[in-house]
Amino acid sequence: WGSLSGKFAEKLKASAGARINWRNILSGFRASILSSSRKLTRMRPNRRSGFENMGSLRRFDTRLLVAVDVSDSITSEDLSYFYGVINSAFRYGFTQVDVIQFAKNKRAAAHLSGQLAKDNLNKEYDAVVCGVTECREETLTDYLRKGNDSRAQVVTGEEARFPDARRAVLHYCVKEEAPPFPGTTLIHVTLQTGRFHQIRAQMAHAGYPLLGDVKYGNEMSAELSRQYGIRQVALCASAMSLQHPVTGKKLHFEIKPVGGGFGNIF
Repeated sequence: WGSLSGKFAEKLKASAGARINWRNILSGFRASILSSSRKLTRMRPNRRSGFENMGSLRRFDTRLLVAVDVSDSITSEDLSYFYGVINSAFRYGFTQVDVIQFAKNKRAAAHLSGQLAKDNLNKEYDAVVCGVTECREETLTDYLRKGNDSRAQVVTGEEARFPDARRAVLHYCVKEEAPPFPGTTLIHVTLQTGRFHQIRAQMAHAGYPLLGDVKYGNEMSAELSRQYGIRQVALCASAMSLQHPVTGKKLHFEIKPVGGGFGNIF
């Protein structure tokens, strides 16, 4: 686009498509996909007849994955409006935002898988941990295995007993921004290996569980999460670098974590 200034190129691209009324589309979509699980509760008198009936409690358990194209197919203003509609149309709104990659065909998927195997596809994360870290930056090396309870088990020092134990390495550094809540620390994490629940398991093993992490947390993290009303794990895939599977161009994407355990720091 040469030297076009501002967001002119973005608006010019977006003008080629029809403007979408997100509110009307999502209203019908919500009605078609919302599912609920019904749980019976104790017997209670019916207000009309006076007879006791079994009560019930419904929990809406549908979770949505919203993918946003970053190739300037819509303007930033339309995207902000779309986010607002999502937050008002669904009860809990956006609970987590991450940078993820999608392959449009098998060839591209194979190319991305090869990059991941050769460590050419790099992801970086932001996280909020409970407690104040002793070091400004540190490299953690552990051995992890996946247990029968869908948890990552740290078996460092006993890895010889477990044939399925795999080496896990991450590096974290404390970010300059002030932490979102007292008693927490904002960190930036770079993975050297990609293991199941690696960041959550290793940080918890180091004594700094993630805010909002029920599965790997301790009493301190549970109390802080309850005190600040955090229900989601404060972990965000905030940056990703990869090679385009067709053109070979080096691509880099970044987002800013929002809401939840990250508060308003970004």
